[in-house]
Amino acid sequence: MAGKLQLTLVDHHVLSPENEFLRTSVVEIIDHHPQDPAWLWSQQKVTLTTVGSCCTLVAKEVIQRCPQLISHQVAALLYGECAVSSRVMGRLACAAYVYRKVSVFISVAGAEAVGWAWAGV
Repeated sequence: MAGKLQLTLVDHHVLSPENEFLRTSVVEIIDHHPQDPAWLWSQQKVTLTTVGSCCTLVAKEVIQRCPQLISHQVAALLYGECAVSSRVMGRLACAAYVYRKVSVFISVAGAEAVGWAWAGV
Protein backbone atom coordinates (compact mmCIF):
# COMPACT_ATOMS: atom_id res chain seq x y z
CA MET A 1 0.00 0.00 0.00
CA ALA A 2 2.86 2.37 -0.70
CA GLY A 3 1.73 5.95 -1.23
CA LYS A 4 -1.73 5.47 0.29
CA LEU A 5 -2.56 7.61 3.32
CA GLN A 6 -3.77 5.53 6.28
CA LEU A 7 -5.26 7.22 9.35
CA THR A 8 -6.35 6.08 12.78
CA LEU A 9 -8.98 8.22 14.47
CA VAL A 10 -8.33 8.45 18.20
CA ASP A 11 -10.76 9.81 20.83
CA HIS A 12 -13.51 10.63 18.31
CA HIS A 13 -14.98 8.59 15.48
CA VAL A 14 -16.81 11.38 13.68
CA LEU A 15 -15.05 13.46 11.05
CA SER A 16 -15.79 17.17 10.86
CA PRO A 17 -17.30 18.40 7.58
CA GLU A 18 -13.97 19.92 6.52
CA ASN A 19 -12.23 16.55 7.08
CA GLU A 20 -14.82 14.23 5.49
CA PHE A 21 -12.62 13.95 2.40
CA LEU A 22 -10.26 11.84 4.54
CA ARG A 23 -12.91 9.17 5.20
CA THR A 24 -11.46 6.71 2.66
CA SER A 25 -8.07 6.95 4.40
CA VAL A 26 -9.38 5.91 7.82
CA VAL A 27 -8.29 2.33 8.59
CA GLU A 28 -8.87 2.22 12.35
CA ILE A 29 -10.87 3.94 15.07
CA ILE A 30 -10.00 3.93 18.79
CA ASP A 31 -12.62 5.78 20.80
CA HIS A 32 -14.34 5.82 24.18
CA HIS A 33 -17.40 7.82 23.16
CA PRO A 34 -20.82 6.26 22.42
CA GLN A 35 -21.38 5.14 18.82
CA ASP A 36 -22.78 7.85 16.57
CA PRO A 37 -25.29 6.02 14.32
CA ALA A 38 -24.54 8.42 11.48
CA TRP A 39 -20.90 7.25 11.51
CA LEU A 40 -20.82 3.47 11.22
CA TRP A 41 -17.42 2.27 10.10
CA SER A 42 -17.93 -1.15 8.50
CA GLN A 43 -14.60 -1.56 6.66
CA GLN A 44 -12.30 -0.39 9.47
CA LYS A 45 -10.98 -1.92 12.68
CA VAL A 46 -13.12 -0.28 15.35
CA THR A 47 -12.52 -0.16 19.10
CA LEU A 48 -15.39 1.66 20.84
CA THR A 49 -15.19 0.99 24.57
CA THR A 50 -16.49 3.17 27.37
CA VAL A 51 -13.58 4.01 29.67
CA GLY A 52 -12.59 7.16 31.55
CA SER A 53 -9.78 8.00 29.14
CA CYS A 54 -9.20 7.06 25.51
CA CYS A 55 -5.54 6.85 26.50
CA THR A 56 -6.40 3.58 28.25
CA LEU A 57 -7.43 2.10 24.90
CA VAL A 58 -4.33 3.48 23.18
CA ALA A 59 -2.12 2.04 25.93
CA LYS A 60 -3.78 -1.35 25.54
CA GLU A 61 -3.13 -1.32 21.79
CA VAL A 62 0.52 -0.33 22.22
CA ILE A 63 1.04 -3.01 24.89
CA GLN A 64 -0.54 -5.67 22.65
CA ARG A 65 0.99 -4.65 19.32
CA CYS A 66 4.40 -3.26 20.18
CA PRO A 67 5.35 -3.76 23.85
CA GLN A 68 8.99 -2.81 23.21
CA LEU A 69 7.80 0.81 22.88
CA ILE A 70 6.89 0.89 26.58
CA SER A 71 9.83 2.63 28.20
CA HIS A 72 9.77 4.22 31.65
CA GLN A 73 8.94 7.61 30.09
CA VAL A 74 6.18 6.25 27.82
CA ALA A 75 4.67 4.31 30.73
CA ALA A 76 4.65 7.42 32.92
CA LEU A 77 3.02 9.50 30.16
CA LEU A 78 0.33 6.89 29.47
CA TYR A 79 -0.33 6.36 33.14
CA GLY A 80 -0.43 10.08 33.91
CA GLU A 81 -2.99 10.84 31.22
CA CYS A 82 -5.18 7.92 32.26
CA ALA A 83 -4.97 8.85 35.92
CA VAL A 84 -5.81 12.52 35.34
CA SER A 85 -8.65 11.87 32.88
CA SER A 86 -10.05 9.00 34.92
CA ARG A 87 -9.94 10.95 38.15
CA VAL A 88 -11.77 13.83 36.49
CA MET A 89 -14.32 11.34 35.12
CA GLY A 90 -14.51 9.48 38.44
CA ARG A 91 -13.23 6.22 36.90
CA LEU A 92 -9.96 5.09 38.40
CA ALA A 93 -10.37 1.55 37.05
CA CYS A 94 -8.84 2.42 33.68
CA ALA A 95 -5.87 4.11 35.33
CA ALA A 96 -5.42 1.04 37.49
CA TYR A 97 -5.43 -1.15 34.36
CA VAL A 98 -2.68 0.89 32.73
CA TYR A 99 -0.70 1.01 35.97
CA ARG A 100 -0.75 -2.79 36.29
CA LYS A 101 0.16 -3.36 32.64
CA VAL A 102 2.97 -0.82 32.36
CA SER A 103 4.40 -1.87 35.73
CA VAL A 104 4.77 -5.41 34.43
CA PHE A 105 6.47 -4.24 31.24
CA ILE A 106 8.80 -1.90 33.08
CA SER A 107 9.80 -4.57 35.59
CA VAL A 108 10.38 -7.08 32.78
CA ALA A 109 12.52 -4.50 30.99
CA GLY A 110 14.63 -4.15 34.13
CA ALA A 111 13.69 -0.53 34.87
CA GLU A 112 12.23 0.65 38.17
CA ALA A 113 8.49 0.27 38.56
CA VAL A 114 6.29 3.32 38.20
CA GLY A 115 4.96 3.05 41.76
CA TRP A 116 6.06 6.64 42.45
CA ALA A 117 3.38 7.83 40.04
CA TRP A 118 0.64 5.80 41.69
CA ALA A 119 1.06 7.63 45.00
CA GLY A 120 0.02 10.92 43.39
CA VAL A 121 -3.40 9.71 42.24
